[in-house]
Amino acid sequence: MLLENNKRTNQRDETKPLCLAMFCMAFLQGIWWIAIPFIINRLHGSDAQVGNCCALQLGGYIAGCLIARLCLDKLNARITTLSSLVLLLMATIATLLLLYSTPDPVSSAQGIRFLLCLSGLSGLIQAFFWPFVMAWLSTGYEGSQLNRKLGWLNVSWTSGRLISPLIGGILVQYSSTTPISAMILCIVAAFLCVCLAPPPHQQDPLPQPPGSPAPPNDLSTSLAITFRWMALLALVSSSICIALIRSQMGLLFKYELGLSESDFGLVNTFLALATFLIMLFTGKTSAWHYRLGFFVAAHILILLTFIAILAASRLPVFYLLIVVFGGSFGFLFASHLYYVVAGSRNRSARMLLHELGGSTGMFIGSLTGGYLSDSFGRYMPYWFGIAVIGVTCLAQWLIWLAHKPKNHDKAAIPPLKS
Repeated sequence: MLLENNKRTNQRDETKPLCLAMFCMAFLQGIWWIAIPFIINRLHGSDAQVGNCCALQLGGYIAGCLIARLCLDKLNARITTLSSLVLLLMATIATLLLLYSTPDPVSSAQGIRFLLCLSGLSGLIQAFFWPFVMAWLSTGYEGSQLNRKLGWLNVSWTSGRLISPLIGGILVQYSSTTPISAMILCIVAAFLCVCLAPPPHQQDPLPQPPGSPAPPNDLSTSLAITFRWMALLALVSSSICIALIRSQMGLLFKYELGLSESDFGLVNTFLALATFLIMLFTGKTSAWHYRLGFFVAAHILILLTFIAILAASRLPVFYLLIVVFGGSFGFLFASHLYYVVAGSRNRSARMLLHELGGSTGMFIGSLTGGYLSDSFGRYMPYWFGIAVIGVTCLAQWLIWLAHKPKNHDKAAIPPLKS
């Protein structure tokens, strides 16, 4: 028993450097999403170009995930993640040099084009960091232990988003180059953390503690498939919505409502805080596993949030709305992450599928949101979000009817336990 406890302690210690690395990378992303709309605007870019810049980074990430999947079994996780961080550092330094070299409107047009290319390249590079680190952390765990492991994973990246939006808003309000310099520091810190992590290794799943929920292998195939597909649709649709907020709400704040960059950063900090708290909840309890009511509630709350955004004009109201949205998004994100990897031995491939689903949604949201804002006004992206959630709910209802669990399926659902 003492040997087993020591083993578990060592395993928790082994994850700390990787969790810190994910924290640093999430901190970087939080700064980037806040800063990039205002950076492009200062280069005399349009709302559509803001959306294109965000979409290209996500498109590059999607392409990178597809490439990584082809050579997944041949790549060492440690070498791959370290190499990706070196390349990302070079791309970010190039971005910083680009901003220093485009001081006037004439050179700004070319600067935006180069910035779009660098955004796509950085997304491609990050596809060789996130899926590999996520698979590295979750290998060898099932059931409640997998749930706790994924909980720590989710807490790591969501905690990186807690104050980075606020800091990003303050930095970009000062200058366009300051947030990029901060991103460089984040990459260096992440590189050092991965260097401190032990090499990845295969390990057998630890014994399930008494009373823990059964893994999906013991559930009916019908039930597992139902929730896996519903969770995938939820991930894509909620990612579309969060991309609309991140890529376009900053411009709505500044140019329609008269709010500042730091106000937008603070709103995103509240979003990250709500997501963080929900990730803590999903990582500490299994009560939500294979429960339809949680899915329905999360979608209804997102729908109501987007409807309210159309009428909101005061900052405190946006604080409330964004907290509701952040909690709902966090639950749907964590749900798919659990359902897609539970019971699977090929964790890297499943993590890539999760990343592809979220990135595809954010790509659609960024690209479409920029076009709608430019063509029909800065409130039109939120009408699009309402339509997306409505269609998603309809599709999920059809999936539930097609694969509705029978009585023997319901008996396989674990009882509600924290």
